[in-house]
Amino acid sequence: MAAISRDELLALIDLAQAENREELDLSGMELTELPPEIGKLTKLRKLVLGKVTEWNWVGGKLVPTLVTNQLTAWPEELQLLTHLRELDLSGNPLGCCPDWIGKFGLLEQLQLTSIGLSEIPDSLAALTNLTELWLHSNQITSIPDSFAALTNLTCLDLEKNQITDIPVVLQALPKLAQLDLRGNPLSVPKDVLDSDANTRDDSDRPAAKPILDYYFTTRDPNEITHLYEAKLLIVGEGESGKTSLANKLITPESPLQPQPTTHGIDILPWDYTHQDHPYRIHIWDFGGQEIYHATHQFFLTEQSLYLLVADSRKEDTDHPYWLNIIRLLSNNSPVLLVRNEKDDRPCNLNLRELRTEFDALSIPKPINLADDRGLPDLRKAIQRQLEDLLGPGIRFPNKWFNLRNSLENDKRNHITLHDYQATCRRHNITDEREMLTLSNHLHQLGTCLHFQHDPILKHTLILKPNWGTAAVYKVLDNDRVTQNLGQFSTADLSDIWSDRQYTNLQDELLHLMRQFKVCYEIPHRSGHYIAPHLLSTDSPDYPNCWRSPTTIALRYEYEGIMPKGLLSRFIVEMHEDIENVSCPDQALVWRTGVVLSRANNRAEILETQIRNEIQIRVSGPSPRDLLTVIHHEFTKIHNSFGDQLHYDTRIPCNCSCCKPSKKPNSFTLKLIDTYIERGQPTIQCNESAENVQVRNLRDGVIAPDRFDKPGYEAFMGYDRPDFGPDLTSVRSRKPSSPKSRKPKAEKSVQPIVNVTVHANNQQEQTMTNDKIWNGDRIDGDKVMGDKVAGNKMQINTVQGDAIAGNKIVNAQNLTEAAKDIKALLNQISATDTTKNPMLIAVKAIAEIENNPTLKTRILNAGKEAGFAALDAAVDHPAIKIVTAALKGAIDA
Repeated sequence: MAAISRDELLALIDLAQAENREELDLSGMELTELPPEIGKLTKLRKLVLGKVTEWNWVGGKLVPTLVTNQLTAWPEELQLLTHLRELDLSGNPLGCCPDWIGKFGLLEQLQLTSIGLSEIPDSLAALTNLTELWLHSNQITSIPDSFAALTNLTCLDLEKNQITDIPVVLQALPKLAQLDLRGNPLSVPKDVLDSDANTRDDSDRPAAKPILDYYFTTRDPNEITHLYEAKLLIVGEGESGKTSLANKLITPESPLQPQPTTHGIDILPWDYTHQDHPYRIHIWDFGGQEIYHATHQFFLTEQSLYLLVADSRKEDTDHPYWLNIIRLLSNNSPVLLVRNEKDDRPCNLNLRELRTEFDALSIPKPINLADDRGLPDLRKAIQRQLEDLLGPGIRFPNKWFNLRNSLENDKRNHITLHDYQATCRRHNITDEREMLTLSNHLHQLGTCLHFQHDPILKHTLILKPNWGTAAVYKVLDNDRVTQNLGQFSTADLSDIWSDRQYTNLQDELLHLMRQFKVCYEIPHRSGHYIAPHLLSTDSPDYPNCWRSPTTIALRYEYEGIMPKGLLSRFIVEMHEDIENVSCPDQALVWRTGVVLSRANNRAEILETQIRNEIQIRVSGPSPRDLLTVIHHEFTKIHNSFGDQLHYDTRIPCNCSCCKPSKKPNSFTLKLIDTYIERGQPTIQCNESAENVQVRNLRDGVIAPDRFDKPGYEAFMGYDRPDFGPDLTSVRSRKPSSPKSRKPKAEKSVQPIVNVTVHANNQQEQTMTNDKIWNGDRIDGDKVMGDKVAGNKMQINTVQGDAIAGNKIVNAQNLTEAAKDIKALLNQISATDTTKNPMLIAVKAIAEIENNPTLKTRILNAGKEAGFAALDAAVDHPAIKIVTAALKGAIDA
């Protein structure tokens, strides 16, 4: 129908009255109000002011097609239509349901789909003749106990609301046969909410009894449910048949069809039953393109089964790489090598060698997905592996199991941490540590994504991993971004993430990309970013300055494999020091290399996949300082792989033979540290047979982590600075353990004063006066009242932070500190419903206290520029409360 004028509407009402009509359909007439004359139609038995004409599948969900009006208020005159049996107001933005609706005592069908209803009034209970109640697609959060009076109700549709609990009164309704609660965050499995999907007609709602029986028999929070759930990750090169295999596992009878290239990760559910146990397997189908490899480590988890798909038509597939990366990232989880013999062409693999090298590898018979040859046996082999992996199942308290079902049923793509905690409390999970334990477990299972240790992302749970990963890869796969060699802007992101599903979460998605270490913001070009994976493979021309006598070098050699993406992650971490970084066309960074510049020192870092190594050369007035920072960043990256990554850090020999050589002999850092721990002062070079001072060898390249190490004074031939009468005036620390130490990720290095050390290779080793080392580099605390003059420490001669006339800048740049704290306040404000500056400030102070790096950065900015300047730089009502508290801590 089309729009109707008021006069036409009045004429229609008069005609209906004259003809004593019992039905009237006014839907689709663009009405914003009804005239009082509607009350004359006292004979009406059916009134339609909006309706659902059909249901269509959109994005895997049923979506109603509405023919409606724009009524924003219930016409009072409707009360006069007391003979109504059917009333349909679907799609009108009414927002509520009036108390006088109870006057429709004869009403049998009430349709209020998608009217913006948030609460069901108790007055509905007066409709005791009601048989069908449709409240689909609203924001209803609870079902009132007054529904006990609806004893004639046979069908209740509450699909796509926010209901979290089913009241016991529904169980007592004698005629309730159909109950639709799909799309609500209930603690009921999806298959139970839709248990009779294969047997009922499309026009019917799900059966009520299975839902109510399940819900009320799993209420004891102290009971244990055995969960048979795991991740099945399918990896391999692009176009090897991974997606086709995933589809065949889920639906074996489906015909083989050409599949589009997988962009990023697709996550598919595979449900089957074994020995009366329902197995739920999350199939993660990984895109094979190399750009996706760098993010694998965020998803390849333990307690998972891996399928490595080998394409018989490809001769260059690096199967050892894939097997090593699985072993590295998943703690040696079981792997099945699936030989996909396309066109019946056999896979020529050295199976004996692969079995010998990889203990967790199983190799079933080859398959051909075109004719399903070998597929039944493969499915059985995969199921046996999953059943062995899960054993008796994962013991889940019912309250955990119910919460997990509630999150899975939640129609939202993401929720705040506050919402998650509220959901936990509804399921009797009140301890916040238990909440985080559970969210981490769900993260491992692949049910959701929760990056608990990220200061921004920890406030958000991504309930649909498909949604989060697809958003990231949507950027990396964008034609404009790839053509621009990885450059994109916030304007580009607005276009790429223009869908409604990304509304109001673009900042978090961008932060997710940064969490994945796939991009960085270009300094001094706010809102402009680079994805290093997409940079040019060609290195730019730049002058070679690494032949000077002061050049020092370091090399990482990887055993087995060098994980792809190591250098790109390093580039993201150290991007501020890239030479010409603010001018992308001139920046000395490419896909396999980067040149850094800091305090007149330059570093060249090159990745060589064919040799499984990363080479570093640094030259300048104080190269060791920059190399120490570089080594620390690589150590953090290495440590993120746990103990499974095997590599050697090699330091070149500085004897008279090796020092001028282009291919000097080298020693592993582990061996050098062993000599130091054992108090052996020299080591023999294999090339020249000269004895080299081990401490000078190490400290000539990497700054010592402490001077008060046991045995340090006993080293012979080491030119140690004279610190005067009391070393504790510089640092008061307990001696370290004599055991060898492996640097840990996320551990801050304590600030130290580096003074000139006269090493055999005559390389300068003074502390640069460049910038403070922040985060996991060095948190800068001032050294008060001390002065370094030559090699002697003179006590109480200089106030402030001057060292040999060179000022150490111990404060983060005010602009950057302001940016950090503003981002934190905005993040908290976005999730805080009170909007109270005091409460927001309290939360911010707690976050800052839990983040020593951020706290130090802000305090130093306040000390250097003044807290008033920091207040002025941050446009937020809570900033003065925060800085006042921090300043108070200093004054105290």
